[in-house]
Order: sequence, then structure tokens, then C-alpha cells
Amino acid sequence: MHASPLDSCKMTKNSWASGLYVRRLFVILLTSNNISRPEHVWDRCWYELSNDILYRQRAVMNMRELTMSDDEIKQLCLMDIDKILHFYARTILAPTLDIVEEVNNHLMAIISGGENYILVRIF
Repeated sequence: MHASPLDSCKMTKNSWASGLYVRRLFVILLTSNNISRPEHVWDRCWYELSNDILYRQRAVMNMRELTMSDDEIKQLCLMDIDKILHFYARTILAPTLDIVEEVNNHLMAIISGGENYILVRIF
């Protein structure tokens, strides 16, 4: 029996997988058309997808005491997912960019659903 994409994401919560690994897995699932409702998976798995974002942002800004709201962390996570998506589009899916555009539209819908934030470049 195969685990659903949502189960795959949730299994990483107590495992060795880093946020970056889970984001890459999420992009692979998106680009392989294995997720019919990416917004639902995002809503249920955003924490696992972004579990290293605050740590990485603290390192980038050299501010160990930096705090961020959940919404700010989500925004940075989505930006990283978009970056990974574009990388995979160039290296794996060049002939099928329609899928990348569709997934990108889903991500933009998620991003535009919230408030606008001033973000610091994480990467």
C-alpha cells in the first residue's frame, strides 16, 4: 500500500528529513502530478515543509534571536518551493513547462491569499 502525498509529508515530522528535503519532495510530487489538491497538502504540511526556515533566516541575517510569525515563515517557504520548482523545470521538465506553469499558479494563489510582507532574501 502506497502512502499518500499528505502521509509522506507528515511522516517526516518525526524522522530525519530536513525541511529542504521535504520541500524537494513536495516539488517532485507537484511536478509529477501526484497531488490533486496542492493547497490542501500545503495547509496540512506547511510546518514540516518549513521546519528549517527560521534557523536558516537567523544564519543569513546573523541574528540568533530573530523571531518570525508563522505567516512570514510560510512566505519564505513558498519562495523556496518556487525556487526549487524553477530549478526542476530547467533540469527535468523542460519539455513540459505547462505543468510548471500550472503548479506555479497554485503557489501564487497560496501566496496571494495572505497579507503582503516585507521579506528578506533567504537564499
